[in-house]
Amino acid sequence: MPLCCRCNATGKCINCACVKSKRPCTNCLPLRKGCCSNMKQGTALIPDSSTLVQEAISQDATSDATILTSTTQTPHYGTIPEAPHLTTPLPPPSPMATPAFMWDESDPESLMHSMNAAYAETVHWRKNTFRIPYGEAGNRFVAELGRLYRAYAEGTSLEAIALKATTVISILLLQKPFRTSKPKDHSACLKRRMITWKKGDINSLVLEGRSLQQRMTPSPPNQGDKDKENLARTFSRLMFQGKTNAALQLLSQKGRGGVLHANDPIDTNDPQSKTVPRRSNIQTPPSQTSHT
Repeated sequence: MPLCCRCNATGKCINCACVKSKRPCTNCLPLRKGCCSNMKQGTALIPDSSTLVQEAISQDATSDATILTSTTQTPHYGTIPEAPHLTTPLPPPSPMATPAFMWDESDPESLMHSMNAAYAETVHWRKNTFRIPYGEAGNRFVAELGRLYRAYAEGTSLEAIALKATTVISILLLQKPFRTSKPKDHSACLKRRMITWKKGDINSLVLEGRSLQQRMTPSPPNQGDKDKENLARTFSRLMFQGKTNAALQLLSQKGRGGVLHANDPIDTNDPQSKTVPRRSNIQTPPSQTSHT
């Protein structure tokens, strides 16, 4: 609320603007101090702001003292209360379902053995897969993938081999029949391989994929070294340009080394070369303090 006159706190409003206007003071500094001579009869004095602050501080101090005296223990400031210990342990993981399933003509034990052997071999094959074609064959392939993922998520009897089967089916059934194959050829191969997959004849699919891997055209003599140099040069250029995704895609498409086994030497030309675990166990040089 604005001041009614410009009198200071030590004045008494004897000759202020309100007196000249023949009206009583309603909100001025002398009125707040209780020394205004032009206030209306019966007007309550407006307390000063400093007085209100002092009263509030005194009230807070009184309430704090009352709370401290009402407690039985004296609080120790600066200490952190201990968290309550968990008395109930976490529930154990649910056990895997028993593989009591039937895959057409194959029993669970033989199918699991064939699936594990196919997984251990096919993950090291060179990339030679085609895209999932449109049409009936592609729909059946996607439906089979969904069935395997759903079996693992719901914990059915196929849970023991479901995840490995999703990897194996993507490698075995999507192998290119030859280098210049067309989408029509891919659909025919996928349809035929789906029938074999449904029967549980994993070994026949592995033999077919192995023969296709062996039939892939090798590099001519002395061409491998040039390809490696060009690949390394292009990979370095892409990495220096910050194109990490393009560099990794180049390795997956052009790289012919396959997956390095844990016990294989890093340098294939040197049998005495260290393996991956031995290489990772080499101690790093001691750190040095920087001189500023």
